Amino acid sequence: MAGATWWPTAAPRQRGEAISSRMLSGGAEWWLFGAWGRWYRCGLDGHWHPCPPPTDPAARGSVLPTPPGAGNPPVPPALVPTGPDLTAGRVASAGLIGDPPGTTLVARLQQSLITALSVDPAQFALRDPAFVPGTPSTVAAAWGALLWCAGSPVVLDRHPLIDLFAPYLSAGADRLRWMVPPDLSHLSAYYTDRLLAGDQVGASYVTRTIAEVAVALREDPRFQPGAGALAAITATTLQQLAADQATARYGPAAITQEWQRRCPAEFATPILREVAPGEYLRLALYDLAETLPALYDQAVTPADRRRAAAALLAADLQAVPAAIPAVLPWLDPDSARTVHDVLSQPGHPLRDLWPLEGRLPGVLNTTDPEPVTDLLSTSYAAALTWCRLARTGPPAPGFTVPAAAAAELTQPRPAPLRSTGELTPWEIIDAARAHLAAERATHSGTPQPPAPAVPRAQETAGYPPPPTGQVPLPGAPPRYAPPLTTGQVWAPGTVTEAYGTRFLCGPDDIGQVLTEIRRRGQWAQGLRGRDLSSASAPAVLLVGAPSTGQRRLSRMIGRALADAGTGTGELRSVHATELAGHGTDALRTVFTEHAGHTVLLDGLDTLILDDSRGPAFAAALARARAEGVTDAALITTCTPGRLDQLTAAHPELITGFRVIRLPDLTGPAARTALLNVLATERHLTLDPPAWETARRDLSRIRGRGALAGARMVEAYLDRAATRHLGHADQTHAAGGDLELTAADFDGIAEELEPALRDVKDADGYRADLHALAGLTSVKTTIDRMIAETRVAAARRGAGLPVTTGPQHLAFAGNPGTGKSTVARLLGHLYAAIGLLEHGHVVECTATDLAQAPATVRTTAAQATGGILVVDRAAALGEPGSETALGELTKVMDEHRDELIVICTDQTDRLRHLVGAQPALGRRVNDVLVFPDPSDDDLTAIFASCAHQQQYVLDDALLAALPGRLRALRAAPGFAAGRSVRRLFDDTIAHQSLRIAGDGATMSAAQLTGLTAEDLPR
Repeated sequence: MAGATWWPTAAPRQRGEAISSRMLSGGAEWWLFGAWGRWYRCGLDGHWHPCPPPTDPAARGSVLPTPPGAGNPPVPPALVPTGPDLTAGRVASAGLIGDPPGTTLVARLQQSLITALSVDPAQFALRDPAFVPGTPSTVAAAWGALLWCAGSPVVLDRHPLIDLFAPYLSAGADRLRWMVPPDLSHLSAYYTDRLLAGDQVGASYVTRTIAEVAVALREDPRFQPGAGALAAITATTLQQLAADQATARYGPAAITQEWQRRCPAEFATPILREVAPGEYLRLALYDLAETLPALYDQAVTPADRRRAAAALLAADLQAVPAAIPAVLPWLDPDSARTVHDVLSQPGHPLRDLWPLEGRLPGVLNTTDPEPVTDLLSTSYAAALTWCRLARTGPPAPGFTVPAAAAAELTQPRPAPLRSTGELTPWEIIDAARAHLAAERATHSGTPQPPAPAVPRAQETAGYPPPPTGQVPLPGAPPRYAPPLTTGQVWAPGTVTEAYGTRFLCGPDDIGQVLTEIRRRGQWAQGLRGRDLSSASAPAVLLVGAPSTGQRRLSRMIGRALADAGTGTGELRSVHATELAGHGTDALRTVFTEHAGHTVLLDGLDTLILDDSRGPAFAAALARARAEGVTDAALITTCTPGRLDQLTAAHPELITGFRVIRLPDLTGPAARTALLNVLATERHLTLDPPAWETARRDLSRIRGRGALAGARMVEAYLDRAATRHLGHADQTHAAGGDLELTAADFDGIAEELEPALRDVKDADGYRADLHALAGLTSVKTTIDRMIAETRVAAARRGAGLPVTTGPQHLAFAGNPGTGKSTVARLLGHLYAAIGLLEHGHVVECTATDLAQAPATVRTTAAQATGGILVVDRAAALGEPGSETALGELTKVMDEHRDELIVICTDQTDRLRHLVGAQPALGRRVNDVLVFPDPSDDDLTAIFASCAHQQQYVLDDALLAALPGRLRALRAAPGFAAGRSVRRLFDDTIAHQSLRIAGDGATMSAAQLTGLTAEDLPR
């Protein structure tokens, strides 16, 4: 039907009616085949979402044509196909993956490159550090065209098309693996530059260069639809030089819009990636769900496939939590809920789909490379799109799912660890024995000579014979030396590189440590088959503050052991709180489940010293390693201040670990050294003023909560790099070094450390509070609280007595009534008047605290100086939550002057909690009731969203809005302001599709105007 001759000339209403007449229904759902060649599903909420149809014939047969007038949901205009877009195919192509291109294609591209080089470099001057000096902009345009047509430009091995451009790129071909396709605006900029210079001949030359690359690539299906789109755009552009010369006066954006308009509908998906990234993400997840049945045999129903795709999306999002709020509004409710649940629940079954240590899990069938290639290209395209939505750069370690898919296609092997020329295994053993003998002599007061060295001639069977004069014990393991004593000085700056990873060393030389551990693993491997604990995989204790390199070093240790033939090199993480609730038998379960892998037991000191069963855990851990052979290499962590306490309490346990001290990242010198390591990994350089700014900032940022240590330094650098990429007109090829300037770092310290900010005056935040719709009683109460606080501060300053009551609060109301918004404003207000140091807000749920009571103090530490919001607080009154509630009330008393706790829940549930739990009721000063907003309030919230983002609502939309809001209120899952903001986001999405698809140049009025047509039905 959409391909019929009458379709392009039909009115939009006729098209919509034709599509609606072919709608299917069944099981309280509606289905239709619409735009972009996708099936769309609509549930009872009235919203349409892309969703692959059932593959089971029986399920498909249960869906029948819907009779007209049967209460069918309306079809939004954006879902009505234009016709040619039905041939668009998958949104993400994989042009650079798979077999090398044919020799004809390589020859044609080589000829295009020769043509691009045969110009005067002065005429086509290029100032881009990604290219070697003297490279003309025509070459940069050809390179950008290649990446744009490639869709998901990932290279798994040497590629002839990449090698063609390697001599002209600052980064060698071996460093170009994960690349970001440039926007069409970057390609058109080379053309616009010549037009603005009055050089139509040069503009024509740039366009012909891009056209030749696109036409050559068009012959390879892997480069579609990008090559087809770019070939059509440039063909039209060569005929519109004179018109574009006039258009260029309005700036580069006008030329970019002309190029977008010239793209044929059947090749429009790359354009959609730029003008409507949210819709592009929805289509990419559709393709991901289509790919999964070939990989995951449990993805049977559409719901299964949709949730599995959401779980894979969550695997990449976990590295960038700040991007989650920008992504969830574009997902259907079930997928959004799945992403939230998978990220928040460590034991969620869909986490089985997450890659493990860089490889796809066993539940995915990776024997066929084709679906793995589709998984790579689609997940990479989706990841780049949500980065665009969140306005953030890719995470430093890369994207989890694409990297694991690439590993399956390449089957990489660990790079061998370079020999450091350190001690032999037997010399290490002798030195360790001598050190232990000296330690025993120190404690006993009786000098004991060290054990004699073992002659090399006696080394047999892969392990040394017993020392002379001792009872023979085959395979006696080496005893590791204890850690450095207090007072030894460490100078930061030593960096070890192994297995493709760089590590900033602490007091220990990590290169030597890795060599030692690898040899210890080889020794244990040689003893396999004997019932000896010395044949167990090594055990390591990492001593350092949180986020000082524990996971990075653990992965390096796992790779070193795998290189020695011990284990797979995969890292499995277990937190101490996970074991505390299951008893000592959980330790043996951990060793059994993770046999052959490296286990990171995070928080050994917490498990042994803080838990009432600590001695039992210590004994069980010692027995697990002493009684028989364990295949799991054990790495544990401990904070520096508790090592002596742990050693004194359980010396028999600690002497079996190789203790490694991690760097102290509290000082500016260590932080600067780490910044240099991270910048080198990301191919970033800093100019001298930038280094001065970084040193100054890193000396004054304190770090708080989870954003401390290496995470804080990493966030500092990543935000500067993201800001630089946001305003740099450079090619987006990964691997090219970018130079950051001082301007890129301005204000980032204040973003990371609220105490460094110049806070707004209290009256400004009060104005923000009173600008909220409704909430009259809440505003009055908060005004009273602020007034009382100011008067108390004045009385204190005058030397008068002050009666300070509890500051902790309870916010009661239904979801979406503004509780979180008011909590944030209250934090700002208290910071402005000096009651709180920072005023930031940390949110958690009562269920989280009840499941792991030990996290109460950890979460409270993150919120110190601000506000801790405990959502769904009524769960604290349920059986099994007594410990968490007791810890919370202690925190409320101990940190009364540093922290405010706000409990939130529905009104009845919260009042019952406060009444039934006197310990909590005595500490809560006020219960503020947040009423449900009226229809006028909902309209005001929608208008406020539009005002904040500089949109203008036309009269027709304002007239239709109250009725739409009433329908929204009656829909299941209504959450007041939250639902209104979601409606506003959907309206923006519809407006984007409307103005981007009508083929006209987008004016300022179009970009800011919202009409009734944009309002979702």
